[in-house]
Amino acid sequence: MEKKEEFLQKFHNVGENWNKLTKKERETFAPEVHQIDWLKMKDAVAHSFTSMNSTTTFVNDYQQNEFSRLKIEYRDPLFITMKVLTALDSFKSFADFKDSNVVDGNNIEEALKNVQWLWEGMGEDEVERICRERADGRLQERIRDGIV
Repeated sequence: MEKKEEFLQKFHNVGENWNKLTKKERETFAPEVHQIDWLKMKDAVAHSFTSMNSTTTFVNDYQQNEFSRLKIEYRDPLFITMKVLTALDSFKSFADFKDSNVVDGNNIEEALKNVQWLWEGMGEDEVERICRERADGRLQERIRDGIV
């Protein structure tokens, strides 16, 4: 436990100096970050789509080797990522996106109510109530009625 606390303290002390660390030093804290690339939209969507295949489709050799080494059998499905990418791709420019106030035919504020339902400062009882309501569909009624 002491070793873990020491590691977490060291990680906390890195803070704003993250970019000053060497690649090897950063990997001691976040080994899952192996490579960052700008992708063409079609490639990013394809990687998201193939995450849902019935047989694992790897994005590169490194991922395949790591999955094998760690005995991971499948990728997490990236359906929401794919949906966001295709929605973003529908805009002709960043300015069009920035000026848009509509998401899936809804006003952004209305859409946010359907997506974010836990907020900072909520108590444990309130979170449990909202989770129960989401499970049985009552939350959508409360959102519709403007209660939440």
